[in-house]
Amino acid sequence: MALLNDNRPIEPAESLVRELAAARRTLRDSRLLLLELAHTIENYQRELEIDIEAYRGQRAWKLMLAIRVLYNQMFCLGWRGRFQLLTRFPRLLSAKGLESMQLSFPKLSQYVPGALHQQIAQFDPDLQHPSLRYPQQKTDYIIFPVVDFHFRFQRPQQLARQWAQRGHRIFWINPGHFLAAQWPIPYNCRRLEPSIFDLSLRGDAFDIYLGELTPATVEQYLEAFRQFYRDFAISDSVLIVQLPCWRRLVEALRAEFGPLVVYDCMDDWESFQHVGGFARSEEPALARDATLLLVTAERLKKKFAARGLEPVLVRNAVDLDFYRASTAAGLLGNIPRPIAGFFGAIAEWFDLELMEQVARSRPQYSFVLIGEVYKQDVSRLQSLSNVHLPGAQPYERIPGYLRDFDACLIPFRISDVTRATDPVKLYEYFAYGKPVVSTQLEELHQCSDLLYMAASAPEFASRLDAAIAESDPGLVRRRIEFAAANTWSHRAGAIEEAIRLRSPLISVLIVTYDSAEFVGPCLDSIRRHTSYANYEVVIVDNASTDATPELCRQFAANDPRIRFFALDTNRGFAGGNNYAAAHAAGEFVVLLNADTMVTSGWLTRLRNHLLAGPSVGLVCAVTNFSGNETKVSINCANQQQMEWSAMERATDFYRQSFELTMAPLFCVMVRKSLFDELGGLDERYGAGMFEDDDFSFKARRAGKRVIAAEDCYVHHFGQGSFSQLSSDRYQELFDRNRQAFEEKWGVAWTPHRSRPDVRPAHLERRIPPAEFCTRRPPGD
Repeated sequence: MALLNDNRPIEPAESLVRELAAARRTLRDSRLLLLELAHTIENYQRELEIDIEAYRGQRAWKLMLAIRVLYNQMFCLGWRGRFQLLTRFPRLLSAKGLESMQLSFPKLSQYVPGALHQQIAQFDPDLQHPSLRYPQQKTDYIIFPVVDFHFRFQRPQQLARQWAQRGHRIFWINPGHFLAAQWPIPYNCRRLEPSIFDLSLRGDAFDIYLGELTPATVEQYLEAFRQFYRDFAISDSVLIVQLPCWRRLVEALRAEFGPLVVYDCMDDWESFQHVGGFARSEEPALARDATLLLVTAERLKKKFAARGLEPVLVRNAVDLDFYRASTAAGLLGNIPRPIAGFFGAIAEWFDLELMEQVARSRPQYSFVLIGEVYKQDVSRLQSLSNVHLPGAQPYERIPGYLRDFDACLIPFRISDVTRATDPVKLYEYFAYGKPVVSTQLEELHQCSDLLYMAASAPEFASRLDAAIAESDPGLVRRRIEFAAANTWSHRAGAIEEAIRLRSPLISVLIVTYDSAEFVGPCLDSIRRHTSYANYEVVIVDNASTDATPELCRQFAANDPRIRFFALDTNRGFAGGNNYAAAHAAGEFVVLLNADTMVTSGWLTRLRNHLLAGPSVGLVCAVTNFSGNETKVSINCANQQQMEWSAMERATDFYRQSFELTMAPLFCVMVRKSLFDELGGLDERYGAGMFEDDDFSFKARRAGKRVIAAEDCYVHHFGQGSFSQLSSDRYQELFDRNRQAFEEKWGVAWTPHRSRPDVRPAHLERRIPPAEFCTRRPPGD
């Protein structure tokens, strides 16, 4: 027989269960490594293809192809080739002729075992346990984007990356790849970057710009999300919507999972030609119903304010650390200076006529226009010898080009589109203090003293002369300071704070008495595992005689979310919690014992169950140490094992609950209004015991349900204060409070029972925090 750490024999069946669990963990970890390797190969292939396409768009590459054509005709094909060169010269140097000389590169996937490559299509959430591999630390942000993640690195990707660095898991819905209806799994999830994931949904594909999201398709995607939320053990989430076409799906998710909805309006979609009628028609309802409405421009703010809404202006910004860290330079060394440069999309808003006139009027300047051309005829610009269009370039190379610009350009047409545009490139130009020449864009008047603005082609050329001749170091410094004050880190933090303020405050109440060994692990677990954005901790100490008050003061000094109150006399468990509740500002309160450790997503799981219906009054977590059905069997010898077991439970019992007669108050959530309505905890029970029976009885008599959240596990060391009492004193207190309960309610108290298949609490080995909180790998 196997033995537990306390030398208690366990049954062979239980030993076999443990061995099987260990084998499953080993298999899971191996499969995860294989999957990660397969995704790494795919991501490398994708980045390689992007780089190759960028090279193919350069003039130097096209010149190389032309030389290859000429060499092939002159020297490889002999007289026949030379004859063709004379008779078919234009055709040979056409786009089709040059394409025949393109270099081909082998795919890396061809050189790895096929079984490994197939792992990408065999993502098994149940086996892989993504919630264990990538546990939730903060609120998850699910982004309903306007573009694919790898398309032009702009505001959406910048914010996503900043939030990921702040500890959020980011799930980016892939707008161009949906899984067919016969796909064996409801979604596919791939990691793109640390904490950033690409999510493909099973269901009918729809064009996010011109298509319509039908109710049938919404239900398909919703089914995928149900499995996704469960597999990743998502407790709380925020839906970031960047295009109105997603509204119906977002509303369905809000109805089922209760996330906050943020509409990040980056453009005036009503003026965009490539956005169809359906997406435009969805915007009014999305803007009205969103928890938070963000806009990037003053014009957009006025537009929504005129409809009675309260948009929050969060302009674009720059990744200043990225530009400062870049060492790329000299990429335009072969182009004559001075250089007037631009990077970005050359699309309908780019004023080609203006640019042509300026370039013709200033032949002494080189004009470098970096970016992909979207359905625009740039042939007249290309015909000018001083204009260079190297095509789209990888984001990582942009700082190298920018360093070589002597002046920077924003040659945009004045239209309904650009009147509501806050150009990201302005902030990026200013990262190096570069002079900028722009047309009269409304949103740029906020910093008109730092740039040169023009209303016509002659004025634009004249202002360009002034920009290139500029020699004021003070202007350079002020531009850099402007960029430093407008970074993506600032923007991500501002949005994060706006989201927090729109989340109802939850107050966590902790009463301590000689709890020095417990309070550190408890508060540390709250800090690490509370993904919910808006909470406070109210600690009330019942005149401890050990180091508890000083420890609590230290935590409060280092965390503004913690408030500490030290009582002169011991008011008991009920009195201490009533004092804490009186000082709590939250819409919800959680009574949490000091001798507990919470786990990932705990606070939101409790809240989700409490909001499941108006009849729910109290919600309790499940635990390893209690005297009723909230007791579960979790075999863990240390903190790490406990946290992994809790995440497995969160996945296996996702959103499940069951009815209770009594909620043990080691961890219980209740609406503050109900707590007050019920009169708080009855202080007649003194030091403690039976106040949980009493409070649950009052709640049920008021018509409220008392439930346990099966998916929310909280570790309970057990009887942190009562363990210091002698057995006689403990029994005396128990008997006295039982009598008080029965006399108050006129009922006979019924002893609590654990579940039939669960070990009773008195058989559990109690591991002290000093031993339990040693961080060890799971399975040790």
